Amino acid sequence: MELPNLAQRITKFGNLLFCTPLPPSGANRGRLVDEQVDRMIEQAMAATDTEQQAKIYAGLQARLFEQLVYVPLWYEDQYFAARDDIKGYRLAADGNFDALFSTVRR
Repeated sequence: MELPNLAQRITKFGNLLFCTPLPPSGANRGRLVDEQVDRMIEQAMAATDTEQQAKIYAGLQARLFEQLVYVPLWYEDQYFAARDDIKGYRLAADGNFDALFSTVRR
């Protein structure tokens, strides 16, 4: 699986949890300030393979759970469907559906 580029990673994750992007210019609405969280996000962004990134994100997830930064209000189900005549869909590392814009039926 291809890793998202640096700009995608910081936009989707760091903007929410880094201590500096506070509203209105950022998405850190919870105003989390945690040097360990910032450091782990930076390490994950610098990771060169998915295994290394997964280990860092697992540690980050544990740290965020300890801090109880956010309480999820819902759980998203994950679905999978496949057809031989669908082409161009590439699974995104963060689970978004942006690839549907380039998906075609042949």
